[in-house]
Amino acid sequence: VACEEIVGFYRNYDSIRWAGDRLIIRMQQGPDDAQLEALNEAHGHLLTHGRIERTEPTPAERSSGDALDLDRVVMHYDKWRQSSIHRIIRDVNGWMPA
Repeated sequence: VACEEIVGFYRNYDSIRWAGDRLIIRMQQGPDDAQLEALNEAHGHLLTHGRIERTEPTPAERSSGDALDLDRVVMHYDKWRQSSIHRIIRDVNGWMPA
């Protein structure tokens, strides 16, 4: 059961990275327009401002070659709500078949 949980956790999600006050979630397959809208509707209250958006690798990621092949979304995530990041990751993983 524990192995299934770990494999499921990384089904689509790969990693996160903070870039200043922005949280970047990296994944195998990024959202389509409907999935991105659903992510904003479900998790917009976890942001300090703005919306969840698609993004390209940051200059720091490009200069270090850090996971350049992955898709990304970026947001101004409320750092006081760290425990809720797993909810976003669960939705990101739902975009890939089990």
